[in-house]
Amino acid sequence: MDRFIALAVVVLAVTSCSTTFAANLEVGDCLIEPDGDEFTTVQTIDCAEPHDLEVYAVYETPMTEYLDIEVDAVSQCLNEFRAYVGVAYRDSEYEFDWLQPTEEGWDDGDREIRCILWSPTGQTSGSALDSNR
Repeated sequence: MDRFIALAVVVLAVTSCSTTFAANLEVGDCLIEPDGDEFTTVQTIDCAEPHDLEVYAVYETPMTEYLDIEVDAVSQCLNEFRAYVGVAYRDSEYEFDWLQPTEEGWDDGDREIRCILWSPTGQTSGSALDSNR
């Protein structure tokens, strides 16, 4: 009986993640931190489950040069943070970062930036949406 229960738990844990193209991530998606600096797919997971990152904004950058993405992303992601979390970034327990296209993707016309938040204390369970944390 114990083996069956353990097996059921393992199967449940494995099936709670799904592979998603990074370019298809939407606001409210939670994910496991991907390996490496460049990736095309990520493991998404229900936000109720322990996760590393949460997408809180997606926008198209108006920048015309690839090297200008960082300045725009910092500004835009800071501006969107409060609307999602419920408190200003400086008052939050969360940190933020962003996902951006590779240079190859940029050259192919991809201009979407995905603002993501994460907890410096490790994985969290539950969405940060309107959490006021």
